[in-house]
Amino acid sequence: MRSSVLFVLLGIAIAANGCGGSTNGGGTGGAGGAPACSTATGPNSGATCNVVAAGGPCVPTTFSTAAPPTPAGGPFAAGTYDLVSRTFYGSAEIESSFLPGVAIRQTYVLSDVTSTSFTLDQVEISGTVVARSHETAAVSGTTATFTQTCPDPDGGIDWSGSTEFTATSSSITLFRTSTVLQSMMVLIEVTVYNKAP
Repeated sequence: MRSSVLFVLLGIAIAANGCGGSTNGGGTGGAGGAPACSTATGPNSGATCNVVAAGGPCVPTTFSTAAPPTPAGGPFAAGTYDLVSRTFYGSAEIESSFLPGVAIRQTYVLSDVTSTSFTLDQVEISGTVVARSHETAAVSGTTATFTQTCPDPDGGIDWSGSTEFTATSSSITLFRTSTVLQSMMVLIEVTVYNKAP
């Protein structure tokens, strides 16, 4: 559930979720027959980790200099969740050199949910790039800590790590905080997933 946020500082070039370089939102021929989110190309990862179909909209990245929402915790609920928004919060100085990366379509499937843990299968698609993973999550307070078991973290994007959250019976909001190298300014990525009908 963590973004692979890559900071390339010649200014601040930020490629979100392991896919970078294009802000093109068009294209056709995405995986599963859905319209492609971008013209991104590159290697796939985690092909054998799950068979989850990516649903929901093609989601671009936005940037805001407003105060971000606050994580509130809450109980996770089993089901399928589609990404519906992805916003980076930071200073105007960061915004002036922010490159949003490519749009993505992403789906999470939560199972084996208890008050302290759950299992996550996820798929993320952009252009012709498909990244899948299987993870377990430990929940404590407003923090979920993920351990990726497929693919091997060296064999693709590594989504392991901790993130704060707000969870309800119909949505999940994740909060990832990063420090922009060199400037040491804080950047918060807030992603919202709604339960599929």
